[in-house]
Amino acid sequence: MNKYYKILNSKKIVTRNGNIYRLLRKDSADYFGFGEAYVSKIKYKKRKGWKKHKKMKLNISVPSGKVKFIIFDEVKNKFHEIIIGERNYKRLIIFPNTWFAFEGRGKNDNIVINISNILHDAKEQITKPINYIKYKW
Repeated sequence: MNKYYKILNSKKIVTRNGNIYRLLRKDSADYFGFGEAYVSKIKYKKRKGWKKHKKMKLNISVPSGKVKFIIFDEVKNKFHEIIIGERNYKRLIIFPNTWFAFEGRGKNDNIVINISNILHDAKEQITKPINYIKYKW
């Protein structure tokens, strides 16, 4: 494990009438508490970022579509690329003090779910435009 992120397998339950995508359980070893949950969409080839939370831990999944997450290691000036989605269903934990951005990779709307350990607080985060950190998309 590194100090920026962690990837965990998540359970996908295939059923005839529609799949179930488990994201997080309170008895999971990596459960950090509940602050809030939200769902957002990102369109194909659109980007969101850069963002860094000072205290918040994010538990992210993409049950529909595909999203490329970029984690930036400021100390080593290194990028980590993670692609998760419906066909590669995982949980991405992003730890505090980690720069990240993401891009929609599925042709239709890509759905991102986050369950964070604390409530959203605009003073707790730093947000910069997508060209703030030079990454070759």
